[in-house]
Amino acid sequence: MTKPMQEEAQEEFNRRLVMRQQEFKKRNSDELDAIKAYHCPIFGAKPNGHPALVGTATCLRFGDAFFLASAAHVFDECTSTSLYTVANQKHLLLEGTVHKTRCATGRGDDTIDIGVLELNEVTDQLRKVYSFASLNKLAVNETPARNKYYAILGYPATKARPIYGTTTTALQMYSYADFGASDTAYSTLTLSKKGSIAVRFTKGRCLSETGSQVVFPDPYGMSGGGIWLLEDMSKPFAQSHIGKLAGIAIEYHKNKSLLVGTSVEAVIAAIAHNYPSIASDLPSTSFRVVSPVKSPVINHCS
Repeated sequence: MTKPMQEEAQEEFNRRLVMRQQEFKKRNSDELDAIKAYHCPIFGAKPNGHPALVGTATCLRFGDAFFLASAAHVFDECTSTSLYTVANQKHLLLEGTVHKTRCATGRGDDTIDIGVLELNEVTDQLRKVYSFASLNKLAVNETPARNKYYAILGYPATKARPIYGTTTTALQMYSYADFGASDTAYSTLTLSKKGSIAVRFTKGRCLSETGSQVVFPDPYGMSGGGIWLLEDMSKPFAQSHIGKLAGIAIEYHKNKSLLVGTSVEAVIAAIAHNYPSIASDLPSTSFRVVSPVKSPVINHCS
């Protein structure tokens, strides 16, 4: 194929890609509205007692057990402060047991960075505001790919504003949708597709809670938000919709224009490892959380 023909073919591919991406956004607008309810903000407390947003959590339910899944570095805050979420502008204390990955050489070397909090109690206030995703909403054994279309949801800390005269906080959820990263990106970051998900990130393509396109804020605070597999472009359009939770966001690589998360299989493995009574009800995965001493292993605090 000559160079002009190659360029023409690439332009046609790009044109069709943009058209299909627009179709994805239109088809998934209602989906994004529905999955927002699976995410809650996580707060710690400042020395003056005022709340400080430390991250996002994704709400899960397996049988009669309710969990909040987030990044382990978000749950690290439980060592110095109680953790809270918000329901109807009221801060609710989160009580339960946290299980999280750790690394002998420090959190910075923990490439899994996943934690789960089993809630002691799910109050009516929580149930009225948040939904808990069950097994049929999890994308298990899905290999990340460049032709898969993802959405990441969470609460940026820069958009959390204290309400004057109160101890409550005004919040705004953001969602970002784009295609998966290239194989080269995984190699550059030394990530494995068996445990990680990397999504392309361009700040000008963010959707706000109202659905308008805005410049994406600093993503600190979105750690722990869900990475949702919306579409698989390798399939015909009529069959490509997925709409399931594929992973948990853990970090932003600004210089690579990538958002990175850990596969939901790590969450399943952590729960199965720590809760044998429900392990048989969970899908089997190839993921193993417990590793040699220099790799991340399960830890917990209450």
